[in-house]
Amino acid sequence: MNNKIRTFLHQRWLELAIALIFFIVYIVTLQPGILPGDAGEFQLVVPTMGVAHPPGYPLYILLGKLFTVLVPIGDMAWRVNLFSAVTSTLTLLVTYWAIQAIAPKHSKAVAASAMGILGISTTFWAQATTANIRSLTALFTALMVWMFIRYANAIRANDEATAQSSLTWLACVTALGVLHHASLAFIGLLLVSAVFALDWRLLTQPQRWWQPLLAGLLPLLVLLYLPWRGNAGAVLASPSLATWNGFLDHVLARGFGSDMFFYIAWQDFMPRLPILRNIYEFQFGASLWILCLAGLALLFGFRWRLGLVLTVAVLLHSWVSITYRAPQTVEYLLPAYVALLIGFGGGVALFINALPKRFWTSAQIGLVLLVAGLAVSLLQTNWRGYRTLAQDTSTQAYVADLLASAPENGAVFANWHWVTPIWYQQTVLGQRKDLNVQYVVPQGESLAWNWADRVANTPGGVVTSFYPAEFAATGKNLVPLADAWQVAPDYNGTSIANGQLVGEAFADRWLLTEISAVPSQIQAGDTLELALGWQSLGEPEVISFFVQLLGPDGIVHAQNQQSYQSGPYVQGDTLVSRYRLSISPYAPLGDHVLIIGAVRPDGSRLPLASGEEFLRLQTITLTAPPASIATQVRTDDGYPIQTPAQQYVTLGGLITLTDVAATVRDNMVTIDASWQATQPLTKDIVMRVDLVAADGSWRAQSDFIPAGGAIPTLKWLPGHTIHDYHQLEVPAGADLAGARVELMAYDHFTNERLAINDPWLARDGIVIPVLLDQIRK
Repeated sequence: MNNKIRTFLHQRWLELAIALIFFIVYIVTLQPGILPGDAGEFQLVVPTMGVAHPPGYPLYILLGKLFTVLVPIGDMAWRVNLFSAVTSTLTLLVTYWAIQAIAPKHSKAVAASAMGILGISTTFWAQATTANIRSLTALFTALMVWMFIRYANAIRANDEATAQSSLTWLACVTALGVLHHASLAFIGLLLVSAVFALDWRLLTQPQRWWQPLLAGLLPLLVLLYLPWRGNAGAVLASPSLATWNGFLDHVLARGFGSDMFFYIAWQDFMPRLPILRNIYEFQFGASLWILCLAGLALLFGFRWRLGLVLTVAVLLHSWVSITYRAPQTVEYLLPAYVALLIGFGGGVALFINALPKRFWTSAQIGLVLLVAGLAVSLLQTNWRGYRTLAQDTSTQAYVADLLASAPENGAVFANWHWVTPIWYQQTVLGQRKDLNVQYVVPQGESLAWNWADRVANTPGGVVTSFYPAEFAATGKNLVPLADAWQVAPDYNGTSIANGQLVGEAFADRWLLTEISAVPSQIQAGDTLELALGWQSLGEPEVISFFVQLLGPDGIVHAQNQQSYQSGPYVQGDTLVSRYRLSISPYAPLGDHVLIIGAVRPDGSRLPLASGEEFLRLQTITLTAPPASIATQVRTDDGYPIQTPAQQYVTLGGLITLTDVAATVRDNMVTIDASWQATQPLTKDIVMRVDLVAADGSWRAQSDFIPAGGAIPTLKWLPGHTIHDYHQLEVPAGADLAGARVELMAYDHFTNERLAINDPWLARDGIVIPVLLDQIRK
């Protein structure tokens, strides 16, 4: 080992040790393989050198490809995930160095603390364990801020050589950052403006421009990757990339242009502020976030210009992100998190340096202990969540089952969530290349009718999304296939894979023909899934079939129901459908009975020959659940909700309503529903809130991804509270007396409603009803 390396390790041992610890943590919590959605897309385009969705991310693809070649361990999907762990770890290192650049003396403990806060923050950690472009965006942000600080230091010290080299590097990393993700242009413009503000003489010294200009222009060569790969027919690359207009459309992401500054109008922006606060608390917890803001404020007292630049960087990027209409605001804000932590570290370090010398050591120890104390809950919460997700193989299982079950040379229509991992299996691993897998693009009248068109015109096709009303209108029979649905040629002779024959008739109208295999034991909090086949013995009618889990206490603790209209089938047809029963983690343990029945629209149940209103199918033993976030508490009467804080209501065993409040201004009612996850979520859930008149004469509805789309449930971990705000416009002159709020949730892709895991509430319907006057502030 030469002297330079020995000196470097001796001087940098602390940040290198912390970085190594975080890198190990990220590897231990790394997602194990293929992932859905955008993550699956990046796992597809990196090893194949394809082109991602606009703006294409050529720099990420090239760096990721190089990384997967240099790291020949694990499969390609895992390597692309690992690339994020590496870039995230490098971001932590650069954050440390940026803070030390602000306060070179006595700042190690402070920089290490900031490094730790950023490293365990919720979304930063999430991105460090999955294939994504956000981690690289965070790295470029840290590099940009670090180079600007070096430039500012050099200007203060009249060190022209260092100022020039820092300016050149700043131009280079800023160009790379903006080239990678255009959202960094706002922080980039801020830093460029600050460069001239710090040294106005630069305007009159063009000889100092050529190096930074060259460093800023050379990265643009990376963009040549797009027409090259477009012309070569690369994976997901449009041939139009080889044309000037197609190239600009992709690079500038013109298709998303209408989403930028979507919430810029004052009346739209103000409701976004509580969401922004919730996001920051989601990242750091309230106490750590306040501490970070305090540290940033301290920077003004010692280097106000730098404090102003970093504060504006945080505010500017937060404003750009929160006004952008996209369901990943928590991720878009990563550059703001980085700038905030650098400002925090710099402010606190300068403050400690300003103290009398005798307080330096105790102040640093005190800060470390304070940060550790405030961070312990966040660390525990996120560690448990991401460790659980590191063992989640649901995506692999879904895709494997679908590919194994799909008919030979068949068509598979998938949403973006599932199409990318399916394409990965086909393209990278060479599986089921006979299948024609198509992404159903939202266009035309509605996304639901886009899907219905595929169902109506593709016999034998497989679909991953389900829209009951639109699909029923096609007159086609959709039967469960793996965890998707297949368009069956007719309603006759459909059988269930590995099904068991039953042969029980209800009122001589419906014959329960067969049922899929059902486990004899299941854990509380899990989901029981089964398929049933029902044959029509009479004239078509509107009918619903229910499946319930009856507990030893005589109470139904899980249920599901599927309904059919009379139009699509005729006498003798067989209807096959899937039922998912979300079992409450609070359900009593022991033997439960699975019961099945049929019910007409008027609520009358069809009896068996024995006179029973349902069939007792088999006994299922419920075993102890994993640790849950809360103990369910209810008031004596249990329903309706008297005081929301006294009663937690769980939906689908996945999310828990912990509180609900309402504010009324003029004809606008704002509902704030507080939710927590009972487990790390891998489902994209939509929240629906209705406001209904006491007499049912009017109804206002809000149907949205949580927190106005800013915090999707795919980002949720147990222990975090998400405030889901819904604004409901009441008809002019409407009477709010006796009005009620109805809350429900459903799967974004299957439209399956999450069952209410509360026997008192579930017996009265599929929504959580709350009287408006009881929650009104």
